[in-house]
Amino acid sequence: MKLIAYNDNYYDKVQSYQMDDSQLQFTKSPQENIEMAAQNKNRHCILGLTEDDNLAVFFVLHEHSEFTKYFSTPDESTIFVRSLSTDKRYLRQGYAKQSLQQLNYYLSEHMPHINHIALLVDIPNRIAYELYIKLGFVDTGVEINNDGDLTILMEKHL
Repeated sequence: MKLIAYNDNYYDKVQSYQMDDSQLQFTKSPQENIEMAAQNKNRHCILGLTEDDNLAVFFVLHEHSEFTKYFSTPDESTIFVRSLSTDKRYLRQGYAKQSLQQLNYYLSEHMPHINHIALLVDIPNRIAYELYIKLGFVDTGVEINNDGDLTILMEKHL
């Protein structure tokens, strides 16, 4: 698994990315996120590619997000991970876990000023919650209403 920043060379891979309705209830599609990132330079779309160069995972690294006021860590050294998803053809094969494990290296290489990772997990999404705990994220106990969905703020120190 390798992480790379999205650019237009990967347009076709993103267009063929598949998510089912159960995934879309928790997150926006890569296409929506790329459109949003085009309007906001603080949003960085990240692709998780398999060893065969197939797009398996997508997420956004967001600097200075709307949730920074809830972070227990300084805004300037915290990156917010949002819209993490796995192409449905690659679900339950460990790709989301691998991409988050690679994130520490990616950040040290491309965003060395970042020392903390924050994310929100929807309360009903127990699979994601358990994954984040296994990867060293801490449940801060802070619940946030995110567009009508109750979420938990989780943080990790690099």
